[in-house]
Amino acid sequence: MNTAPNLERTIESMLANIKVVSDTESAGRERARDTRDRFMRAQEFIAKSHIPPRHLNTPANEDGSWGKNLNMLKGMVGTGTLSLIIGIRGCGKTQLAVELLKHAAHSGYSPLYCTAARIGIELRSAFAKDGSGTTEKTILKKYTLPRVLVVDEFGKSNESGYQDVVMFELLNQRYNEMKDTFLLSNHAVGELSQHLGASLLSRIQECGGVVELNNPSFREGGAK
Repeated sequence: MNTAPNLERTIESMLANIKVVSDTESAGRERARDTRDRFMRAQEFIAKSHIPPRHLNTPANEDGSWGKNLNMLKGMVGTGTLSLIIGIRGCGKTQLAVELLKHAAHSGYSPLYCTAARIGIELRSAFAKDGSGTTEKTILKKYTLPRVLVVDEFGKSNESGYQDVVMFELLNQRYNEMKDTFLLSNHAVGELSQHLGASLLSRIQECGGVVELNNPSFREGGAK
């Protein structure tokens, strides 16, 4: 029995049912997959960033001077910046930094939020007598690794000389590796001089600068 005609008809039927996808449609699907993958990766980054929940889902109004500062700083993400953001309590420093971290995540950069006090607590744990603390080397690696780091409450008066030395080592290492760092403080630059030091201040002036938020306190009804 000759099955060739049947085979030919089967192949013809299969070919007739194959949908030909145009180059434009194929490219569109590829872009959609890339967009989805980038979004999912950004969500994974954000989930591991330690961003405070209070600030994570707070909508940002980018009008006014606050928004201008935010958009200006977004342009620094990915450049290896070392920037100091200062302003009165409640003027939106942390929220601005959170928006920068979210922007970094959606740009493909790993973000991390911490406070200077948290770093200090972890450093003190390195000297736990029971040996349960994390080593200084591990702590430095934890804060050096992220592509974009925010250090909130920088320059508090209870920081020790030892912590200042370690903080400089951390910031200098990030500076050398061209990783973005944003320092947040309620103090003016002059008040921070003992913590900044001439070497760190020169690095800030070189690749980031000092950004002062002059808008009123949001906690007291100020508007962005």
